Amino acid sequence: MGEGVMGVPVYRSACPCNCYDACAMLTYVEDGRVVKVEGDPRHGYTRGRLCAKGYAYSRRVHSPERLRHPLRQYPRGSGNWQRLSWEEALELIATSILDLKARYGSTLPVALNKYSGNFGWLQNTIEVFFDSLGPTTRAGGSPCWSAGLDAFYLDFGRVASPDPVDLARSKCILLWGTNPAWTAVHSLPFLQQARDQGGKVVVIDPVFTATARWADYYLQIKPGTDGALALGVVAYLWQQGRLDEDALSHYAAGWPALRSYLAGLSVDWAARETGLEAAAITALAEMYAASQPAAIWIGYGLQRHTNGGQNVRAINALAALTGHLGTRGGGVYYAHLDTWPLVGNGPGAGGQAGNRYLNMNNFAAELLHCQEPPVKFLWVAGRNPLTQEAGARRLHQALNTLEMIVVVDHFLTPTARLADIVLPAASLFETWDLVSSYWHRWVAVNEPALAPWYESRSDLEIVAALAAKLNELSPGSSTFPSHKKAIDWLDELFDRRMQELFGISSWRELLGGPRKARPPDLPERIELDAARAGELGLPNLPVYIPPPSPPPEYPLQLLTPHQQYGLNSQFQNLDWLQAINPEPAVLLNPVVARERSLAEGDLVRVFNGQGEIIARAKIEPGVPEAVVVAYEGWYGKDKYQGKRLFAPGDYNVNFLTSPLATDMGILTTGFPGCAFYDCFVEVCRL
Repeated sequence: MGEGVMGVPVYRSACPCNCYDACAMLTYVEDGRVVKVEGDPRHGYTRGRLCAKGYAYSRRVHSPERLRHPLRQYPRGSGNWQRLSWEEALELIATSILDLKARYGSTLPVALNKYSGNFGWLQNTIEVFFDSLGPTTRAGGSPCWSAGLDAFYLDFGRVASPDPVDLARSKCILLWGTNPAWTAVHSLPFLQQARDQGGKVVVIDPVFTATARWADYYLQIKPGTDGALALGVVAYLWQQGRLDEDALSHYAAGWPALRSYLAGLSVDWAARETGLEAAAITALAEMYAASQPAAIWIGYGLQRHTNGGQNVRAINALAALTGHLGTRGGGVYYAHLDTWPLVGNGPGAGGQAGNRYLNMNNFAAELLHCQEPPVKFLWVAGRNPLTQEAGARRLHQALNTLEMIVVVDHFLTPTARLADIVLPAASLFETWDLVSSYWHRWVAVNEPALAPWYESRSDLEIVAALAAKLNELSPGSSTFPSHKKAIDWLDELFDRRMQELFGISSWRELLGGPRKARPPDLPERIELDAARAGELGLPNLPVYIPPPSPPPEYPLQLLTPHQQYGLNSQFQNLDWLQAINPEPAVLLNPVVARERSLAEGDLVRVFNGQGEIIARAKIEPGVPEAVVVAYEGWYGKDKYQGKRLFAPGDYNVNFLTSPLATDMGILTTGFPGCAFYDCFVEVCRL
């Protein structure tokens, strides 16, 4: 804690949400309330700035809609909520777990579904608690990035990206399927530095995004055809003798096999597949090959297709064969995993022997088919799956087969509204934690700035109390160290590896300001002919696999990217952000709107065989004719029809999606990713 202007206490905070930027913040507290949140200028990536969501944190922590006490709902889904004491809530939960253990002779009926709503280090202690019970059932995999992770693993043997600060050195930056003007705003100064020094920024995206408006060049590619563009560029440069000979000779294992495949490709072929002009493809090839250094930032959207991993592999091949790997300001940017601790389900961490894993991207079907024993108890943390999982309606049905659902959250989200017991989670301002990024290389401390909001508790405190209650009712039921406090866990997690990585002897030194990890050791060699891919039933080579075509009855492809004022299902329910963006919209090309007699502001129905959503039409020329855009997220209120869960007017893009698998993801996350963007719909006036 420090002291600000006029003696107002200032605390170091860090945003733990699933975002590229993982901002370090300074929190000003007066009379027990957060009066201001600003960026920490000592953080070398975020540099004292926040996004709109970050500045709205003061509205989130003190929101009148924030949960205050443990609650029980009976019957489920009725909205009949009863306030519980913590003692009562823990007794009900512990009794349910012990009853299931006795009834089935196993803890496998007890399941955890947790993901990335909170990326703080201590959040992974939840998995440690569940491991302490014995073998349990877990939701495994990732809805976010797994196809791309596998592609990097197959190509380079690990997942690593250059320091994004080095983008400022680049002479050519391809922003491929990413919209940092909305989703990674702190990267923009580095991109602008590159432009100021003569570099060019190219956006490749199906939608004319805010980043595309700002960039030097824009290529409007057909969704799911990114691999064709990358391979078309490689084929052109090879035919022109423009590939890097040193890379071909020493750093590209399997080049002869890929060369044989490239012999059948051309720029005209790539143009037909991608919908781009052939001249635009050759211009891109010439610019990228001639620029030194040149960088590619691969966004997570383009790998959310059934061919997503193959598309990422093709882009990796383009970077490698042009000699751009291993250079400062060059290479391929996607993610890294090395500044995360090895705990719970963190990267590289193990779990309890005998755990049973269900694919979180097909969780409804797996719950319904899971037997011997069936799942009967579900704990949800850091997630709102009824908003964020594909096939949300079927998930609703599957969850209703369970005996007990416990949700830990800040608000009554759609998932919380279906729970039997809801526990109020402490906010970042009320807990200790450390926060690092999968994008930049900084770590920041989060220190408590406030007393807990009413009866809220951190996830660590909750599972510690539950472990103690279990052992009180049945000694030896949990081996979780319930006596350990947050700072004890941080002492343990900030181990020798982390000390060496960040160049400090204790995490407590972060109270003086964030620290940056040492530079990454980047791959220079690529495995183009990957035998491991063949073992998994995939092509050995990064060949192009066409995306699916729309069925006649649903001719429009639905893209559901992140919105500007929300982060998955967080933030958009806050009053400030609701005022800026009060209701959801569906973006339609003028031709699509005209063919369906739709005008700006009309209430429209977007539907397919999975379900429907209702939103206002926004006519947007930057959306392709065959595409509809509906931003994912949770608004917290039904704007149009009724208040009950899953009323026809509820806005949930995952009423329309299905748990269609991507081609990759098994190697790094245990299950394939979800092809959210291979979804087809029709639109009509409501």
